[in-house]
Amino acid sequence: MPDKCNCPPEGAPLWVLTYGDMMSLLLVFFIMLVAMSEIKKDRPQYTKAVQSIHQAFNMETGTAPVPLYTSETPRTFRQPQLSNAQDPGVDGRQDRVTRVREDLKFVTGGYVTFEPGSADLDDRARAKLVQAAEEVRGLTNKIELRGHASTSEVVEVGPGKRFADLSDLGYARAKAVEAWLVGELGIKAERIRLISCGDREPMIQGVYQTQQLEPNRRVEIIQSEALTEDFTRPQTEP
Repeated sequence: MPDKCNCPPEGAPLWVLTYGDMMSLLLVFFIMLVAMSEIKKDRPQYTKAVQSIHQAFNMETGTAPVPLYTSETPRTFRQPQLSNAQDPGVDGRQDRVTRVREDLKFVTGGYVTFEPGSADLDDRARAKLVQAAEEVRGLTNKIELRGHASTSEVVEVGPGKRFADLSDLGYARAKAVEAWLVGELGIKAERIRLISCGDREPMIQGVYQTQQLEPNRRVEIIQSEALTEDFTRPQTEP
């Protein structure tokens, strides 16, 4: 009588193949993470690697954020905010995709300062704007120009003065920076938004010397994650 064999069939179970594939992919993924952490120390090489990934995956605005470090402020890639719908499959209360928050912002080129009660750019401010313009040139991100004034300048504004109040002075300073960036340095006007903070966001407090208060008399140049095409491209019908 032949011996009965209870041996399993030859070969590995099918689930082992799937498991092996998964382990191989995980290994490659972690190798890639280690490699990217090393190459990130070299900004030019990191930039080339990220650009290659963008091209390979055909990444456009609307994908997950991937920081791209260049000599310019990073370009950004965002997930769109969804309409505020009550039920699945309907348009919701809003018939367009709307922005819930402004996302990340990057300070570009620091800030430029002004003389007390003045909204005129001096040579030092113009030189700093040249540097800032080079950092944002060629991108489509929105640029915020935030004008500030110092509380000590309250004697420089008011009825009969050049500026009605400190908010007006802050706005005039932001406007002066905009005129120079657009008119002299070639930055597109549609990229720029103007904001006046008046004297409500001082950098320096508790001092009284005019020179010490100079940082409060400033315009900050801030690059937003928002893109100009977010506000100019035509909306598609639902």
